[in-house]
Amino acid sequence: MPPQKKKRTLAKGCLFGCVGLILLSVITLTISSSIVLGPFRSAIQERETLEASLGDAADFVPEIGVPPTTQQMESILAIRQALYPLCEPTGEFKNYMSELESEHGKGKHVDIRKIVPTAKHVWNYTQSMGKYLQRRNQLLAQQNMSLNEYVYLYALVYESGSQPSTPSALNKRTRELLSSMLRRAAENTQEQSLIDLYDKEANSVLSGQALFADNMPEPFIDVLSPYHQELMSLNCSAAEHLELAIGSDSGFGVQFE
Repeated sequence: MPPQKKKRTLAKGCLFGCVGLILLSVITLTISSSIVLGPFRSAIQERETLEASLGDAADFVPEIGVPPTTQQMESILAIRQALYPLCEPTGEFKNYMSELESEHGKGKHVDIRKIVPTAKHVWNYTQSMGKYLQRRNQLLAQQNMSLNEYVYLYALVYESGSQPSTPSALNKRTRELLSSMLRRAAENTQEQSLIDLYDKEANSVLSGQALFADNMPEPFIDVLSPYHQELMSLNCSAAEHLELAIGSDSGFGVQFE
């Protein structure tokens, strides 16, 4: 075969090979994105459907000075019980990364042999994040509870009193949401002591403190106490960044601190 013709054949073969490789890469990325983003899309859709069905009730504001009802406590208990089995998968990645950091030191180069297992953990973790949010929103729908109400009840259960759970699940966005709920609750009373209490708590929450850190009202203690032990056993520190994650208005992201 003449050299020039051979070059053209090789160039043609390379062209088809490169195009095929590009197409394969695009297809792989599309399928992977669909698998990873699917639960996130579903989570946002579930939340939008829930809020549409709840109407004005989706914009939850607690009744000032009134503790949660028995129905609310039973609802959050049911949600926590159903979510807890998903806790371990979300914690596996954190444990792996902690071990990796302990083995190699923070900021140092990782053994190239760790790239594949690390990528696998990242893949599994991303999927578990989406599934956790999707399941949470499904459970909220089953309990006919808005995300706002869940944030408030979660804060009362896990982010209140003198010994709140650590690490905190409240990030900047959810602290702002909780603070706003408390301020709006204070608008619905003429009793100055309650107004002062809720305004104080609204400021405390914004500054990063626990809810009712030093002055939990007795009626609240009476309602929360019977559920305290079981709810604490269902706390998942590995998923604290997902518990109250809020889907963005224009995408699939969730707000983390």
